[in-house]
Amino acid sequence: SGTSIVLHSSVGFAQLNQDVNPNHVKQEMLAHLDDVIPGLPSANESTLVNWKYSQVIKAHSENAAFVLNKFPLLIAGGDSFTTSKFDGCLVSASIISKVITDTLKSSSGNL
Repeated sequence: SGTSIVLHSSVGFAQLNQDVNPNHVKQEMLAHLDDVIPGLPSANESTLVNWKYSQVIKAHSENAAFVLNKFPLLIAGGDSFTTSKFDGCLVSASIISKVITDTLKSSSGNL
């Protein structure tokens, strides 16, 4: 038990530091945290997770989601289709929700 803090870098920072020693990157991020929130107690434990292949550098397309199959309904979406930020996930989720709603409405007479 206790308090947990998660730091997340920008895509640009991750790209710039992709080949830098992970311990150096972790220390830089922790130092920045101390600048932003001074006086935090030191962490008992910290881990750097490098998601090299999860950062969206160039979005897959201009569409926030794709219908891959109409029946059964299969939709591809997520931030890889928009932008590598939480709002990219929200945009894609909104489009996916609309596709599902529209599909259910159009097929409701066939149920």
